[in-house]
Amino acid sequence: MFLKGSEKSKTPGETRKEEQRAKELVLKEADIIISTLNYSGNQILDCLRAEKNNGQPLINTIIIDEAAQCLEVECLKPLKFKCNKLILVGDPEQLPATVLSKRAQDNGLAQSLFERVYQCFRFSDEENPIKMLYMQYRMHPSICEFPSKNFYKGRLRTSEETAANRSQCAM
Repeated sequence: MFLKGSEKSKTPGETRKEEQRAKELVLKEADIIISTLNYSGNQILDCLRAEKNNGQPLINTIIIDEAAQCLEVECLKPLKFKCNKLILVGDPEQLPATVLSKRAQDNGLAQSLFERVYQCFRFSDEENPIKMLYMQYRMHPSICEFPSKNFYKGRLRTSEETAANRSQCAM
């Protein structure tokens, strides 16, 4: 490498710092950031914390998909961003959070945050923030019948378009 005049090569440390600043700039300017729950605890995302931005949260809404299947403590990681709204998406009738430790189970850690919130409102007279989506768009109507009858009190329906597309497949 030939250097002109006063140009000098950057040290690996300087290069890493520049890369870090570039990543932080991209994150801070993003309208949407998609991450796994595990990665939301990664240090690179710390630049989005309110404490690093004059107390102002940069993330307005966090959506946690498959929230009924993840451990409750995993849902706490993205809360460090002090968002204004947390949306948990999941199905309490499907696979639950997996906790292998008997000690953790005995101490009430064998459920997801979604399940804990769901149980609080399940039989409550208060306005329930948990909403069931009654229309499904994946399964053949014949396959949908079983979970609808056995888990969703007959409320799960197949969209007309899905039913028409799936009717081409003989069951």
